Amino acid sequence: MPGKQSEEGPVEAGASEDSEEEGLGGLTFKELQQGQEAARALEDMMTLSAQTLVRAEVDELYKEVRPLGQGRYGRVLLVTHRQKGTPLALKQLPKPRTSLRGFLYEFCVGLSLGVHSAIVTAYGIGIESAQSYSFLTEPVLHGDLMAFIQPKLCAPPPLPEGLPIQPALDAWALGVLVFCLLTGYFPWDQPLAEADPFYEDFLIWQASGQPQDRPQPWFGLAPAADALLWGLLDPHPRRRSAVSSIREHLGRPWRQREGEAEEVGAVKEEAGQ
Repeated sequence: MPGKQSEEGPVEAGASEDSEEEGLGGLTFKELQQGQEAARALEDMMTLSAQTLVRAEVDELYKEVRPLGQGRYGRVLLVTHRQKGTPLALKQLPKPRTSLRGFLYEFCVGLSLGVHSAIVTAYGIGIESAQSYSFLTEPVLHGDLMAFIQPKLCAPPPLPEGLPIQPALDAWALGVLVFCLLTGYFPWDQPLAEADPFYEDFLIWQASGQPQDRPQPWFGLAPAADALLWGLLDPHPRRRSAVSSIREHLGRPWRQREGEAEEVGAVKEEAGQ
């Protein structure tokens, strides 16, 4: 009957659409097209990068300062440009363990992701040497976040006798972690004013609250982040904010937008001091 056929038609079409989406692994056609376009763009970048590789020995162009890290497939060195003296991180992948295509893939993915402010910037310089492939990034001098397990690095000031240990230490660790995620580096090496100028600058700024005392590493953070970090990183454990205080700052910008002026005058008011 005509009425019956018209009811069944849409059901069959819907079932067909569901079947097609399952065949795409749950992706929509738009998502699939976007993925294909990104893959083609990456292939084009890899082709261009292969044509513009600098063929030279690394030590001809850069002077090694010290190792920053090493793994199964390569190592990262802190180097300086021999002519300009610019500090850089150089990731070096030995040819016996890395194909040209594998190197180009990692290099170009790094270039693409490095435009994000929270990811280490990769520079468009790929180097092919006799025994290795290399590329350059901005240096991250304190290593990765696994360094948190090291007891001395960024450890909090000693706790007074009788103060519960766990909450104050957790708050400090969270503050350091948030700072690292927002900036890409640690706020200081050790919380001793006489031994670490970055920590001394922080204490001066926290005491005065004046814009001119704002330490350079804190530039770019928004007032909400300042207030959160001031509380979590308070040198006095009994005044340190609880870990749960982070909830009060969720949904607010933690970094200044590009071109936005620094707002540092209201930090103490934000922190409730």
